[in-house]
Amino acid sequence: MWKNFSSPKPQLLDQRRFTEWLDMLADDLVYYMPLRRNVPAGDHAQHENTRLGQDINWFDEDKWTLTPNGSSRS
Repeated sequence: MWKNFSSPKPQLLDQRRFTEWLDMLADDLVYYMPLRRNVPAGDHAQHENTRLGQDINWFDEDKWTLTPNGSSRS
């Protein structure tokens, strides 16, 4: 959630200055969106959403995979 609306991050994206935007992000960034599955009633808590690092997901990225050529990985 954006708490500081005067943050330069949105402006960098609007200006397509992606490298500068990536440099502002934490090195341990995780960008993750699970898939939602149809499961029998009662199984929702355990099986409805896919799991980070264990199942296929819509997005499962980190700062390195978002960086062109993986140039930020040490």
